[in-house]
Amino acid sequence: MMNLNAPERTIDAILAEYGDRVVRLQAGNCVEFLADADARRDIAAGREVYWLTPGWLKYRKAVFRYFDESHKTEAFGRYETAVLLCPLGMFDDLAVNNPETIPDLADGMELNIEPAPIELTRLQTLLDEARKSLP
Repeated sequence: MMNLNAPERTIDAILAEYGDRVVRLQAGNCVEFLADADARRDIAAGREVYWLTPGWLKYRKAVFRYFDESHKTEAFGRYETAVLLCPLGMFDDLAVNNPETIPDLADGMELNIEPAPIELTRLQTLLDEARKSLP
């Protein structure tokens, strides 16, 4: 993400300031931290899927604060469903303990949300690869 007050301070610029003491994980976004392209292809089963991570549930009110109908259509209109990459049984826990959370997000997106239970093995693999590349 870009800091608008200092656009030259990209994540790569910040990492460079730390030299070889840090390494960037090899994933393009938060979804790729949890599931690689093959796993997502299998989960999607040919459908147009909008991928969600648990943060969407936590920050749903902030995400939709400034959305109107045209924003929803532009952002989500081409998708058939939303899939929550769900580590650690979070979806089931929310369904029992905070049942309004999931429908609230689904209403904001105007999409059904389905859970895709996942292990954190993809994230562990990325962390292991990063650790190996450190001096």
